[in-house]
Amino acid sequence: MIDLASPRVVGWAFADHMRTDLVTDALRMACTQRRPAAGVIFHSGRGCQYTSGDYAALAADLGVRLSVGRKGECWDNAVSESWFATIKTELIDTRPWPTRPGLRRAAFDYIEGWYNTRRLHSALGYRSPATTKPPSARRPPPPRHDQHTNCPANRVNSTKYVPNSRMLEGSACRTRGDCLSGAGSTPGPAC
Repeated sequence: MIDLASPRVVGWAFADHMRTDLVTDALRMACTQRRPAAGVIFHSGRGCQYTSGDYAALAADLGVRLSVGRKGECWDNAVSESWFATIKTELIDTRPWPTRPGLRRAAFDYIEGWYNTRRLHSALGYRSPATTKPPSARRPPPPRHDQHTNCPANRVNSTKYVPNSRMLEGSACRTRGDCLSGAGSTPGPAC
């Protein structure tokens, strides 16, 4: 399981099967390591282990909202697919693994001693996930235009909108003067 904010591997488990207890172990590990706020979203594929009643019950107990990918949509799981390609290229396919315990130890060393702590990620500006700030220490995102009724971007006639939002795709308040509150030119409270 990958924390998309870092992108750090926060939950993982090994087994010789694909049953529900494999993913419940990974979810417990992720919640123990990150202690996410209630309502955190976990997105997965449509495998039966992710859609089982036991998994849903554990997620509810941990305060995790479940999200399942759309049928036939490969882009939904692009981050995890990229992760699996990376570990296969950099570890698993580099040599034969005669025993599962040997692979498990090597994977632990790779994840906790390399990938999360020292491997540089281009998406992070060539920093490791360990050097990124935790979500609570990050700056809040810029205000959304749909929160400002007088923002000029809300008055633009455009057909390209972000789904489930009134915000124009790619728009953000650029300066304090972009959003105006009430009459005149007083900057809005969140600008």
